[in-house]
Amino acid sequence: KNKIAYSSAGIGDAAAYSVVGTYLMFFLTTVGHVSPALAGTIIGIGSIWDVFGSLVAGFWSDNSHSRMGRRRPFLLIGATLIGLSCSLLFYSIDAGPVFKALYYGAMVLIFWTGFSTFFVPYLALGAEFTDDYNERTKLRSITYGFNIFGTLIGVVLPSAFVDLLISSGRTSESAWHLTGTLIGVVSAVSIYVTVALS
Repeated sequence: KNKIAYSSAGIGDAAAYSVVGTYLMFFLTTVGHVSPALAGTIIGIGSIWDVFGSLVAGFWSDNSHSRMGRRRPFLLIGATLIGLSCSLLFYSIDAGPVFKALYYGAMVLIFWTGFSTFFVPYLALGAEFTDDYNERTKLRSITYGFNIFGTLIGVVLPSAFVDLLISSGRTSESAWHLTGTLIGVVSAVSIYVTVALS
């Protein structure tokens, strides 16, 4: 039970990471009408931000204390930021290029802040479940199964769901926003399950 509860967050981990890694560049250039050079710069800055965010999240969670434990508060904060930013990243704003750069740049930074805040403490929480090497291997194997499911959500669902929404009369902008929101909610809820039940 505890292994499955812990592994639930593997869905959110993979779904959020996959949808951003697979579709954000396409969305920014095709739906958001951001120039490819600017879109690439925004995504690159986000990746660099994640490196430093992971260091901070790891250090901070290692040295924190709460009634929920060291790691779970970070998972809660990270899940909330991931859920909100997935929705807002895939929202097409009608604005000039400078405002678009600031908006999408801010959303990318929020997403990677949330992801770092969740992911590093999540891995550390798994390592704290047991000192037994075989049990840790089993835990990561179950999590990997949930990761596969999350990857399917983040890679396969968006194109199918966007096509379905467009064929039912939604605009491309609305379809992508709803898809980003759905994946954000699924990701956040899967992490909340881990916090609540593991």
